[in-house]
Amino acid sequence: MAAASQTWADVGVSLKSFAKSNQVNINKREPKERVTSNWLPSWTYLVRFLSADEGWATEGLPNETEAFGQLSEMKLFAATQLVRSIALQAKWPGGMLKSGVGEFLKLGFVNNRVDTQPAAFSVLFFFGGSYEETDGKAFSKQQLREAYGDGELSEEMIRAFDKKEIFIPENTYHAEDQLATAISFLQWICGVQTLATSGYQRGLEILKEHKRSFEAVARSDRMFLFNYLYLLDRVFQRFLQRILQFEYDSDPIMAAREEGLESEMVRSINRTLYSWTEHKVVPTFTPPTILKGKPPSEGIMDLMDDSEDGKKNNSSGSRGGKGSQNETKRAGGKSEEKEWHQKLSSEEFMKEWQIPEGRQFYDFFGPNHPGNLLELPSFKHHRTGRSEKICIRFQLAGSRCQRGYHCKNAHVKPSSLSKIEKDKITSDLQKIYSQRS
Repeated sequence: MAAASQTWADVGVSLKSFAKSNQVNINKREPKERVTSNWLPSWTYLVRFLSADEGWATEGLPNETEAFGQLSEMKLFAATQLVRSIALQAKWPGGMLKSGVGEFLKLGFVNNRVDTQPAAFSVLFFFGGSYEETDGKAFSKQQLREAYGDGELSEEMIRAFDKKEIFIPENTYHAEDQLATAISFLQWICGVQTLATSGYQRGLEILKEHKRSFEAVARSDRMFLFNYLYLLDRVFQRFLQRILQFEYDSDPIMAAREEGLESEMVRSINRTLYSWTEHKVVPTFTPPTILKGKPPSEGIMDLMDDSEDGKKNNSSGSRGGKGSQNETKRAGGKSEEKEWHQKLSSEEFMKEWQIPEGRQFYDFFGPNHPGNLLELPSFKHHRTGRSEKICIRFQLAGSRCQRGYHCKNAHVKPSSLSKIEKDKITSDLQKIYSQRS
């Protein structure tokens, strides 16, 4: 009897171990299906930190919310449709632009270049007022493709999501709607007790309390409301950087609370705006560097559109303006961009860098594989001089960079690189190609 009992006990332990092992294998497989599978561990940590179900009284590190889990398992098109559906059902005062959904799924919350441009999460990716984002025929086709096909994004959809459109408020009512919508999104994705919203909430309160003062300044400075909203983004990004310091703490929320982070965003905003709210001294907010030299705008602006047509369109406050023009015409009818910025000469192509036979560009790169581009090295940008990731499409035979001179990635000639630099690119690309193969 004793031996039989021990045998059944051993069987129970074995079954339990098998079940646990099987669940571990399932958990290892499931993340690969998620859009966020290429996120850095710290980005996922931030989502969990901000998803505190008991606010600053939350012990340990909470799990992601059900809403975030649902969103992260969707392809880009379906995720956009889900956000729109939630906005309608929950009666948000505005909506989220396609570019905002794409940015969040690619990068999460952290914008490491907040002084340069909006990215990852920003209140500027939300819109308010009577604006409605329109879709072309490509969206209807994509819906069918995801319902009955493989769900891969078409070239037209890639271009639609590749834009970095932001919304610049025309008045305080639009700015209020933007803030309220951004707050609603954060509460949906991280829970109503989220630790992410206090800065934006305080910014909204100040805007409502001093509406007349804001309106008066906005009439003379068309970018004042935009710069104010971006100030709130900067405060949020600083807050995230502070949170990251507690990533490896056993009780990160409590540790951050002890360091005073509970009220940090509100204190920072109050300090910055004290002279404005108390003494009516108009503050000077610094815009992101990407907007320096660009005309004031209202409504939708595509930050990646450097063409003259795009600038004129943005300057007039157009709703949903034209796409980027690949060739910017200057005085005398001369084109600003050089031919080689669109297509590399055949003698420059590196055989080791080409897409494997039988495969396509979007099998390895694009919105469905955002992490792969991050593995490639950076070089001096041909136009801005800043350090940017190499444009891989420009390096492929039979391909062409549609943005040409205005591409956000760096266009370099292999002949201008050292052997070490070329070997590094070869190694990185072969690693990417072999993994997908």
